[in-house]
Amino acid sequence: MLVSWGDLLDRMAIGASGEPGIVEDIRQLQGLAQREDSETFLPLHSEELSSEFGRRINHFYNLFVNATDRLVEEGAIDWMGIVSSSWTSCGRRIQFSGTDAWFGIHYQLWARGASEDTPLWLHTYGASPDILNIISAELELRVSEENYFPIHLKTGVEYDDVLGDVVRQLKAIADIIKANTPPAQPD
Repeated sequence: MLVSWGDLLDRMAIGASGEPGIVEDIRQLQGLAQREDSETFLPLHSEELSSEFGRRINHFYNLFVNATDRLVEEGAIDWMGIVSSSWTSCGRRIQFSGTDAWFGIHYQLWARGASEDTPLWLHTYGASPDILNIISAELELRVSEENYFPIHLKTGVEYDDVLGDVVRQLKAIADIIKANTPPAQPD
């Protein structure tokens, strides 16, 4: 019989429920086991190597490119003309009312399910903690430890519906930033 570390530690936590110190130790071990599981190379499955997987990654790329293009056309954001790509992410540098941000696919946050299961994330570089808290509260978004907001993707609908919803989410964030950012003072 093969039992995962997660299942074993869950059972141990239930058995030790009357011992707060032991339960806390078990919780720490659960965190370690989760991190190890998320970073361990798992055996490949043939469907992970199919062209469908590559097409899906291209769809996600097109979503962030088309969403930022649409928002620039509508005047909701400014694109800084910078595309950034690394082994952890691929996205565009943008601005909301003078607040620097990055929007795109963040592979590491997606892989570890940082707070949501989504490939698309928004990071605001210049937003104050107060603005981040307002965005979290008003839009019910859980910000990651690194101040990335998940951009949720609708499932079971056509591309234009997914794109429209991504644009709607980004506009809502842009509106909050604009409403809570004092106008720039002339030099």
